[in-house]
Amino acid sequence: MDEKIPNAFKEKYLKEKNIEILKLTYSKTSVEAIQSNKSKYSFSYIINKDGKDLICESNDVEIITIENETIVGDFKEKCQDK
Repeated sequence: MDEKIPNAFKEKYLKEKNIEILKLTYSKTSVEAIQSNKSKYSFSYIINKDGKDLICESNDVEIITIENETIVGDFKEKCQDK
């Protein structure tokens, strides 16, 4: 399985939120028909924030692939206690 997409999401999350993702699963939710380099993914992950484990979701995150580069679009997350 290609690790570029989950690794790119983890890197962007760490950069934006300054929190490391402990565990992550993801699935492709759609592909743009016109531009095949764009796809949407949903991510489910576990983080530790303020000493508490949280289960979070980010849905319909746009991923653009250009040659060997993976670009993660903006995302919104919903979290709850583990």
